[in-house]
Amino acid sequence: MPSISTQLNDRTKSKIKKTAKKAAMGTIKAVFLIGFCFVIIYPVLMMISKAFMERRDIFDNTVILVLKHFTLQNFEIAIMLTDFWNTLVNTLTLSAIVTVLETVSCLVIAYGLARFEFKLRGLILGLVVFTIIVPPQLILTPMYVQFSNYNPFGIMKLIFGGSLNLIDTYIPFGLLAATGMGVKNGLFILIFFQLFRNMPKELEEAAHIDGAGSFATFIKIMVPNAVTSIVTVVLFGFMWQYNDINYSSSFLRNKNVFSSVYYNLERFTLEVYDLLGVSQYDMTMTMYIPLVKSAGVLLFLAPLLLVFLFCQRYFVESIERVGIVG
Repeated sequence: MPSISTQLNDRTKSKIKKTAKKAAMGTIKAVFLIGFCFVIIYPVLMMISKAFMERRDIFDNTVILVLKHFTLQNFEIAIMLTDFWNTLVNTLTLSAIVTVLETVSCLVIAYGLARFEFKLRGLILGLVVFTIIVPPQLILTPMYVQFSNYNPFGIMKLIFGGSLNLIDTYIPFGLLAATGMGVKNGLFILIFFQLFRNMPKELEEAAHIDGAGSFATFIKIMVPNAVTSIVTVVLFGFMWQYNDINYSSSFLRNKNVFSSVYYNLERFTLEVYDLLGVSQYDMTMTMYIPLVKSAGVLLFLAPLLLVFLFCQRYFVESIERVGIVG
């Protein structure tokens, strides 16, 4: 039989080995996470540094992340070139209109699919999923043609004497959102569909016994119980419309919104050259352009960051709740 001291030594060695193993694994995980986060955060830090960097710091090899000379001139130029305040109003107005319309339409569509049995219900659900799978670039050209000569069933010709050109207006965005065909609307319908499908049928039965119809049941029973999902859809809908490039660059030609302004970087670059009165072959200015672009991107992201700061708690709670219900 091994002595008591030998047993204690073996236990101590075993504990030391386990502790060392845990420490090694923890170190490996920490190094991996730090490296992974650095890869993601480094471009953001570089963008922030460039946004406040003076032109002379470009040629200083010692300046990498920590700038030596602070300036706000890059923001002034970006604000001037993008017509920032008008563009901000246009972007927020468009995003708010689309968010409200698509939230209401997706709620109604999902409630009908989840709580009513009718023919072709499965086909419609399949089409909803299909709208998520099909890339928007595939249908942009036919939609542009339709909205530039808008005349459904010849109604516009009877009323106005010809087709209407809806390009450079918010009407195409409103029509798409109101019919559940806007940006990511298929996903929003599925979120509400999962929520309504999992709600107890006893809620509807109790409402019907009290004399409530389908519309009253939807407004007074279903919608109040869908608040967390509504918050999720509103937040995601606003952000996705705010960042949308495909529809904005196609349907808005002369009315600026942030996504379309920063999408056309070539025009942005040429405007910087014209504003400063220099040649596009000037190497100094070629290296200065990224500083102005970085400032412009920060201005573009600022409203979204403010929305996230104020709505962070609701955003996290709604995501968790939707994950539990769905």
